[in-house]
Amino acid sequence: MINVFSFFLQPFTRGISFFSFNIIYTAVVLGIANLTFFKALFKATAPEGFILSAVCFFLAFLSIHALLFWRPVTKILAGFFLIGNAVASYFISTYNVLLNKTMLMNVVDTNMTEACDFFNASFFGYVFWAGVLPLILLFFLKITYAPFPKELAKRLLLIAISLSVIAGVALPQKKELKVFLRENFNLRYQLVPTSYVSSAIGVFNILFIKKAVIDDVTKGFYATRYWKQDGKKNLIVFVLGESARDANFSLSGYNRDTNAPLTPYLKDLIVFHKTVSCGVVTRVSLPCMFSHYKRTEFQDDRITYTENVLDLIKRAGYNVTWIENEIGCSKVCRRIETLYTCQDRDCYDERLNDAFKAAVPNLDNDAVFVLHQRGSHGTLYHQRYPQAFERYSPVCQTGDIGRCRYDELVNAYDNTLYYTSFLLADLMAYLSTLTDRFNPVLIYISDHGESLGEERIMLHGGDWEDAPDYQKQVPFLIWMPAESRAAFGLNQACLTNQTATQRSHDYIFHSLLGLSGVFVDVYDKTLDLFTPCREQMP
Repeated sequence: MINVFSFFLQPFTRGISFFSFNIIYTAVVLGIANLTFFKALFKATAPEGFILSAVCFFLAFLSIHALLFWRPVTKILAGFFLIGNAVASYFISTYNVLLNKTMLMNVVDTNMTEACDFFNASFFGYVFWAGVLPLILLFFLKITYAPFPKELAKRLLLIAISLSVIAGVALPQKKELKVFLRENFNLRYQLVPTSYVSSAIGVFNILFIKKAVIDDVTKGFYATRYWKQDGKKNLIVFVLGESARDANFSLSGYNRDTNAPLTPYLKDLIVFHKTVSCGVVTRVSLPCMFSHYKRTEFQDDRITYTENVLDLIKRAGYNVTWIENEIGCSKVCRRIETLYTCQDRDCYDERLNDAFKAAVPNLDNDAVFVLHQRGSHGTLYHQRYPQAFERYSPVCQTGDIGRCRYDELVNAYDNTLYYTSFLLADLMAYLSTLTDRFNPVLIYISDHGESLGEERIMLHGGDWEDAPDYQKQVPFLIWMPAESRAAFGLNQACLTNQTATQRSHDYIFHSLLGLSGVFVDVYDKTLDLFTPCREQMP
């Protein structure tokens, strides 16, 4: 027993060679931090292919560590990656996220209030045993090095042998490997630390190196009051939902009546089904939907975005106000009046309605309000609605949603949608009382959808192409009372017919411009939902 104990203490008393340390450290990185990666790799390959791949990865990491780790910085770099790997592997294994450039940009834009939702007992426990504990052992470990010429020769020999073995395995299967990498491209974003290191380099390039391309969208600008001049002002309320997915909207066929509060307003509702979002993260969807770019044209790595639809409507003389209850407007509202309704960790979205109602009595002009909800933002779905709106139970009551049953998670999420429906109905009821002064219109659309554990995927984020439909298909509805339809010269039957075609965020810019009577050269009437239904064209 004493001999065994002495054997394990030897690295901390007498020391351990760098070569031995490299083998142990590489085994820890691949065996602990990359369990999810190797599980996915095992499912995607035959047993013999998996073994050969594992050997190649081991040799590749040995070589990378041999290049990076030298006497002054070995423990600093190794310790940094231990903590980074632990954090990264927690989110990969718990939420099945991909650590690509888009996801890391989303992290950069996340504030502390939102980030706190992810800091729970499971997170700290995982980071402790997978990162902090190995870091403590690393701190007390004694690593010995050979004289520099000999150390360099040994490392170069290791790298040469490793590259030879990897080439010997990969080159004979070059064609098969090319097909495998194309079909399993996302595996690269589950391998740590290479995934977050390469993505961090991409984010650095976006933030500090790449210059933004700015297009002038004001060419050909003009405004016209084409609607019926009845002495009323236009009042457009744009409710921007958060993480609401169309699959759970009863108005789109969901088997639960999550939109029950909207029932009294169905005759004036135009409901679009399976509307396609521009992105699956807020920082992409918001600037994209308010810009003139289509989803396929929008570049989410622009630092400075062009003037958006709200800027153009403001230029036309409208009062434009952004009321914020979420984490921010992703630069969309930086040139218009902005009101913040929440300074705390969690505030219910009814504050948006209250702030809007407080502003209306002072209006003496055409106006557009954007109400940015906290909506159905995870992970704490149960904190997005008051207790009185817990229509479905039991609910998941922790931010560590990986520990909740699927039905508990869905119950909590559906309650958020029911609460959102209540708030929309409340706005419609209030706007209905204003038809003597205004031509009111309410538009609701979500920025992106959400995954609730389907295919082991949680929350949202990453690249649009890789995301499931749950994250890309969002609810979209327009409420316009008869008085407003008459003022704008719009036919209700025609508007309803517009729902027969799947729509997307691409329509927001052009539809808002057309409804407001604001036009520029980049305006596309084929993307204006109201164009086919106007009795009098602008």
